[in-house]
Amino acid sequence: MWYGIYVIFDRLANQFSNPFVLDVRTAARTFKYMTKERAEIDCEDKEVRYLGRYNNETGEIITEEQMKVWDMGAEKEKLK
Repeated sequence: MWYGIYVIFDRLANQFSNPFVLDVRTAARTFKYMTKERAEIDCEDKEVRYLGRYNNETGEIITEEQMKVWDMGAEKEKLK
């Protein structure tokens, strides 16, 4: 099965988290939960970026052009 490869990018520190994989069908729900459970200060200047795909049956990794898929700070503001 194919999963998405994601990282959290801290724009202020200009650093990436360790990559993690999520089912692309439920990724948005997971990002929403991550944002809701974190303190506001932990969401500022952070965004989730998509890096590619991982197949857990074959071990194949396909990298793709980095793309912002979730802005944690903006989404936290919407929860207020």
